[in-house]
Amino acid sequence: MGINFVPTENRKEWHQLVQPNDDLVGWFGYWQDKKHKRSTLDVWFYCGKAAAAVNIRSLLRKGFPKAKVPRDASELPGENDVWISLPAGNSTDNQDWFICVFDSLIKRK
Repeated sequence: MGINFVPTENRKEWHQLVQPNDDLVGWFGYWQDKKHKRSTLDVWFYCGKAAAAVNIRSLLRKGFPKAKVPRDASELPGENDVWISLPAGNSTDNQDWFICVFDSLIKRK
């Protein structure tokens, strides 16, 4: 269960960072990890270019060392997608975690 991320605030900055192929920049919400039988908090970024994906992946790894940020494209739906995932049990405040992920990349005005 989640929500598509189509920014209205800081739209230009988000599009410069993610370089999506359309207005849809990403997705965030809850995912059921069937392999590990647990729920996760996930944020996806739909990067249109590999360089944008590499940059975002690096920023997320530095900012969230306890979260999973896959390197292997086989774990992702698109070759330039970036995904960050945190087991729901590791979050003390889900809303705050989602906001922190977005704010770590683009500061709100």
